[in-house]
Amino acid sequence: MFALAPASATISDINRDLITTYAVIKHEPQELIKLLAKHKVNHCEEYYYKIRKQFING
Repeated sequence: MFALAPASATISDINRDLITTYAVIKHEPQELIKLLAKHKVNHCEEYYYKIRKQFING
């Protein structure tokens, strides 16, 4: 596929989280870095469960 070197291409997947992650990395890398730094600073078991609960509850 990449050997053909198309002028443009579209990335897609049925996994919405995967596509959202790709879009954030592409369009907002500095915001992602800030968020990941926050998680790194707060890294502990209690913080993990707090974030997991927020994710599960939406």
